[in-house]
Amino acid sequence: MFLMPGLVSPALPKAFAVPTAYGDLTAAILALLALGCIRYENAAAVPMLWLFNIAGLLDLIYANISTFKDHVDPVYLGCLLLLGGAQRAGHGGRARLDLRLLSEADRLRLCRCRTPEISERSANCVP
Repeated sequence: MFLMPGLVSPALPKAFAVPTAYGDLTAAILALLALGCIRYENAAAVPMLWLFNIAGLLDLIYANISTFKDHVDPVYLGCLLLLGGAQRAGHGGRARLDLRLLSEADRLRLCRCRTPEISERSANCVP
């Protein structure tokens, strides 16, 4: 979204916008792949969640450092500042998605475990 004309100011430094946009795209693709792995109970679900979270964290760290390094004024972000509900669009939603993915992975893990100690928890499993 940092590269879409009209959403951000033309004065937004490309040194900030391009890497941040591709970092967000990478995190979004990894999130969808992780969600697919969880949905189909693939063994790669937990590693994909880790990869998604690490890539998202690195993107967030880079964007915060780059904001100061490239002197990004919040005015340059235009309506993107309002879309995410935070300083950077999308990172508020990313935290909610992280929690949703992790809770879904935990639910699937509990559903596979059929020991008597957690029978009351596995009764809540939806096949």
